[in-house]
Amino acid sequence: MTKFTKSQMTNQQHPITPPPELVEQWAHMFEQHTDAEVFNQAARWGADQELEACVEWLQDPDLNVDTYKLKAARRPKPPSLKKQACDALDTYIYGEPDPRDTETHCSRSARTTPSAKHWRHSMTNQPPPPEMLQQWTTEYWGNPGEIIGNGERYIATKAAQWGADQELEACCEYLTSRAAWDSVDVQVLFNHRRPKPQSLNDIALQMLGTIERDAHYLPEITDVIRKALESQPS
Repeated sequence: MTKFTKSQMTNQQHPITPPPELVEQWAHMFEQHTDAEVFNQAARWGADQELEACVEWLQDPDLNVDTYKLKAARRPKPPSLKKQACDALDTYIYGEPDPRDTETHCSRSARTTPSAKHWRHSMTNQPPPPEMLQQWTTEYWGNPGEIIGNGERYIATKAAQWGADQELEACCEYLTSRAAWDSVDVQVLFNHRRPKPQSLNDIALQMLGTIERDAHYLPEITDVIRKALESQPS
């Protein structure tokens, strides 16, 4: 998979952050569901939010992207009950199709029950891996430990953001492989959805511009400039 330039973000900076009431809902789910089930649901929520955001951005006519195909690729619909019934009837009457009969096999295989591969784009079976859960637990507690209390809320939020990040990479990969986008153009989408936080130097330069324009010297301004200068290698 193509890798895109990433940036580190806090929960507050991340564009996909679940509202507190949803996090509370996930927290209450731990009483009757396993950790994996709850974190999986959080990841799916984040992925769905990210997909909708990407589709909205890509609907610009100048970009010439068929967002319907993108959504169909990322969230394939299972065959309808009617199609499954037709397939079962064909099998009952004619038996299993001969793989060598390409026309019959293809027309009937299109009506089969979706395989695990069919569902792989939907995030349904793609919970955060154990190492990520362990990393988030360590971040919250300072050392590896059991997920309890507010830690559940923290990790559910991280799981939602992880799901969103996975979805963004998948959408970028789709644009590269299926929509023939250049990697530079795809990076524009990635940067739009995950803008890099300003560096201390950038902030210092902006403040320096304020000083130069207004001759206004506030302690907050001079402190930031000092920190930026001190962060530079001597």
